[in-house]
Amino acid sequence: MIGLILGTVAVPLLASALLTALGAAVLQVGTSRVRTLQDEGFGGAEQLALLRGDEAQTRLVLRLLTRALNLAAVGVATMASEVAWGPMAALGILAGGIVVVLLITDVIPRVVAARHPVRLALLASPFLLALTRSLQFLTRPLARLEAVFSPGSPGETTPEARERLA
Repeated sequence: MIGLILGTVAVPLLASALLTALGAAVLQVGTSRVRTLQDEGFGGAEQLALLRGDEAQTRLVLRLLTRALNLAAVGVATMASEVAWGPMAALGILAGGIVVVLLITDVIPRVVAARHPVRLALLASPFLLALTRSLQFLTRPLARLEAVFSPGSPGETTPEARERLA
């Protein structure tokens, strides 16, 4: 039973860490470097250019997925510990889980991505582009809401943009 619970917690954490590393790598590569990669004919450079061209959408998809995966992992761990050991243990698992999630799904993946951002970005861009496109039905309305209600957000926030969204 414990193995099943650990697996249920580990899978979303590993998926979140992978998405964070790949997303950080894609977003670290500058536009001039992307143009150079396209000119030199590197595989994945076209997809990388598309992802970088719609950076706000890419960031939104990554943020939405990683947060959902992290919440799922911490939720499962907290619920399982509450059932097994009681509410005080669940509070301890919740507090410890937050620290573990930050370390495993944010700090370590960004360090990995910083070591080889171009290689990771080229490998990840076809997958991330497909993922971004497949989730547009969910993220486009969220991006519109963010643009309307969050002044200074990465999306469009000018009055003209707000009228187009209305």
